[in-house]
Amino acid sequence: MTKQKKLVRNAIKGFLSLVVLSLFTTFISCDHDRDDESPKKSTPTTAHNVVFKAEVSAGSTINSAMYGFNGEANVQATGVSGTVWTSPETKIDGGGILVVKVNATGANASSNLKVQILVDGVVKKEVTSTGQALTAQSAVQL
Repeated sequence: MTKQKKLVRNAIKGFLSLVVLSLFTTFISCDHDRDDESPKKSTPTTAHNVVFKAEVSAGSTINSAMYGFNGEANVQATGVSGTVWTSPETKIDGGGILVVKVNATGANASSNLKVQILVDGVVKKEVTSTGQALTAQSAVQL
């Protein structure tokens, strides 16, 4: 085989390789375009019923309570006093972080404050504080 024929053969091989690579790239990019045009699948959001609860030992008093969802417009509970406090049930759509903070005055050093976060009637988080100056705070990811 002459030098000129080898040169032509290598040029043809190079050209065919380039054509095959171009077709492959086009095929891959077209397949990707179809994925972009298809409707996006959305994850359905689930609504949850959320309640915050606090309870202190006998002779102790709950002074304040604050609760919220994802840091948006935390609610300062009003009319908080006595040994038990429960927030109104709130329906929350989707996920996020639930937070609660409760302050109380204990009757003595062994007084307890228990705070719970309930989601759909199930206790998801519970924290306890002991002493006379009682503070309990908690957060849970939905």
